[in-house]
Amino acid sequence: MRASLIVVLAVFTACALACSAKITPQTVLLPATSEHAALEIQYAEYGRRSGPLILALHGFTDSWYSFELLMQQYHSAHIVAMTLPCYGTSTKDATVAADVDKMGRVVMQFIDKMRLGAIDVVMGHSMSTVLATRLAQLHPDVFGGVVLMGSFAYMNEDLKGAFNAIAADVVAQNLGDDGHFGHDYCWTWQTGTTNMELVPEWFLEGCTQQAMMVPGKCWLAGVQYLTTVNITDILPLVTRPVLIVYGDGDFIAPANGGIETMFEGLPNMNIVKLHGLGHAPHWEAPDEVAFAVDQFVDTIEHWEDEA
Repeated sequence: MRASLIVVLAVFTACALACSAKITPQTVLLPATSEHAALEIQYAEYGRRSGPLILALHGFTDSWYSFELLMQQYHSAHIVAMTLPCYGTSTKDATVAADVDKMGRVVMQFIDKMRLGAIDVVMGHSMSTVLATRLAQLHPDVFGGVVLMGSFAYMNEDLKGAFNAIAADVVAQNLGDDGHFGHDYCWTWQTGTTNMELVPEWFLEGCTQQAMMVPGKCWLAGVQYLTTVNITDILPLVTRPVLIVYGDGDFIAPANGGIETMFEGLPNMNIVKLHGLGHAPHWEAPDEVAFAVDQFVDTIEHWEDEA
């Protein structure tokens, strides 16, 4: 029995290491602008460069790693997952991270620096759903379509209160600018909104490690970003097709009145609801999300033919 257990654990560990080693992040240096000093940006890419190009933008306290399970579903597409300022190993610039438009300008810098050209799909999770929507509204010539997961267009007062409690925790634990939350806090944060039964434990541990890299000033910047942003007014101006993928167990959408209500201003909205999933469908069912995105890419091509 003990020998069998050792074998099982060895296989589990080998699989985890193989999966996590498959994609290696890199860094690129963005030059200083009037809004920020030079930024070192972490990113990872995967898939076939000749395929549709997907730019993936992560949620609060995450990094490119948030998309690793999804990236491994793709071989025909080319996915570039960017780690935004303040997160992962990217430069910890809290001034940029607190402002959706400053974040957007950094993303456009990244696209230019990487010479990515036109992006078939910009994909945003949670915090970055507002960023991806804003980018598509401002740059319809760059982004062919938008995929949103764990989406919100604004936060009501109850959700603002929940996120302001995180800011209170930063103060209570005396993190200051550069202190970090411990493992237990970050594990609870990363697992609290997902269906843990569907996500590999090694991956959740990796997400926890990413959250532990975020300093106090960046937790505060993220809370400011999340609790002040409201993109309802710009939704009618988004001319590109939008796919919203969400789990029926996601607490954010119902708390705000539902996805259809939040995003009713979008002219070209498609919705895929996945049963039994929470706030991170690309963690919980990456194969189902990849299938939905593939179908959406085909729809974009047809939509452009008709436009």
